[in-house]
Amino acid sequence: MATFLDVELGHLGVHAIQFDDLVLVETACRQQGFFGMQLAHNILDRCLAEKRYLDTNNNNNNNTNDSDNNQTMVHVPLDLFKTILYGWSSIATRGKIAVMRMREIMDRVLEVAQHDHKRLMKPREAKNISDDANDTATTAPLVPNTDLYNTYLMGLRNASRVSRPAAASVIAVLDEMTSLRKKYGWHIKPNTKTYTLVISALANSGLNDAGDRAERVLRRMIQVHGTEKERYLQQYGVPYDTADPANNRRRIPTPDLVVYTSVIRAYSQGHSERVANKAKDLLIEYMSLFSNGTTTQAPDAFLFTSVISAYAAVAENRRISNEARLVAAKEAQEVLEMMLEDFRTAGGVLSTVEPYNGMLISWCYYCITFVAHIIPTPFSPLQPVSMPMPSALLHRPL
Repeated sequence: MATFLDVELGHLGVHAIQFDDLVLVETACRQQGFFGMQLAHNILDRCLAEKRYLDTNNNNNNNTNDSDNNQTMVHVPLDLFKTILYGWSSIATRGKIAVMRMREIMDRVLEVAQHDHKRLMKPREAKNISDDANDTATTAPLVPNTDLYNTYLMGLRNASRVSRPAAASVIAVLDEMTSLRKKYGWHIKPNTKTYTLVISALANSGLNDAGDRAERVLRRMIQVHGTEKERYLQQYGVPYDTADPANNRRRIPTPDLVVYTSVIRAYSQGHSERVANKAKDLLIEYMSLFSNGTTTQAPDAFLFTSVISAYAAVAENRRISNEARLVAAKEAQEVLEMMLEDFRTAGGVLSTVEPYNGMLISWCYYCITFVAHIIPTPFSPLQPVSMPMPSALLHRPL
C-alpha cells in the first residue's frame, strides 16, 4: 500500500486506478477498524488525484487534436466507492465518524460523476448533439446507481441505532436519488430495498415521530407502486404480477410484509395511544391486502408482535391515565386474539412465544395482578395455553 500511495503523480497509470486500487481497498476494509478505513480513504484520494492529473493532461491534448474527450477520461470504478461505504457500514455503530465519512464518500462520487458528465456534454454541445441525460447516463465513466445508494442507506440504517441524525437524514437521501435521476438520467431509481432500508433506519432510531415519518415513506412507496404499475402495463401490455414478481420483466417498488412490519416497529416507540392505534390500523390494512390477494405474504407472528409491543409501550407510560394504560393492555390482548384467529383460519401453527410475552408485558406494566386472570395455569411451550382458543394451534414446538 505504501508503494501505491508514494508513486509520483502522473506515474500511477490507468490500470492501477481501474484494478489495483480495488484489491488494496478491499484488504484495508477487511480490517474492520478505523485504521483500515483511513488507509482505504488514502488510496481513494490518491486515485482521484491521479484521475484529475490525467484528465487535465488528456483534456489539453484533446483541445490540441480536436478529438472526442470521452475516449480519454480516466475511469475510477464505482466498486471502489461502494467497497469503502460497505466498510463503514460494518462499523457504523462504533462512532459518529462513520456517518460523516460515508457522506464524504457519496459527495466524492457525485463530484466525479458530475465532472465526467460535464466533460461528456462539452463536445456534444459543440457538435449540436442532443443533450439527453439518458444518453450520457450509460456512457459516462462513473455513474452512481441504486446499489451504491442502497449500500449508503444500509450504513445509515446501522448507524441509526446510535445516531438519530443518521436516521433523520435517510428521507433526504431518498429525495436526492429522485432529484439526481431526474437531472442526469442516472440509474438510481429507488427500489423495494431502498424504501425498506429508509423505513428500517427510522424504526431503529428512537425518534418520537419515527412512526409518522416511516408511514409517510410507506405512502410514498405505495404511490410510486401504483404509478409504476400503470407504466408497466403501458410498456408491456400486461399487468404487473404483484403476487409473483418472478413473472415480471422488471421489478417495481412493492410494499411487502417486511416494509409494513418495519413501519409498525417505528410506531412501537411512540408510547402514546395514537401511535399504537396507527400500528393496529396498519396491521388491519396489511391483513386486508393479503385477504384480497394483493400480496401473497401472509401476516406472521412478528407483524402481530410489533403491534402488541406498541400497546405495551403505552401501558408502560406512567404519564398517561390508568384508564388509558388499561385500554392499551386490553388492546394488546385483542391483537393477540386476532393473531390466533388468523392462524386458526389459515391452518397454521404458532411457533413462537413472543406474542404472548408482549401481551403479558402489557398487563404487567399496567398491574401485575391482572396476569393471574389472563393465564391461570403454568405456561409451557410444550403444552396448550389455558385460554379459550383452539388448542391445536397453541402447541409451540421448541
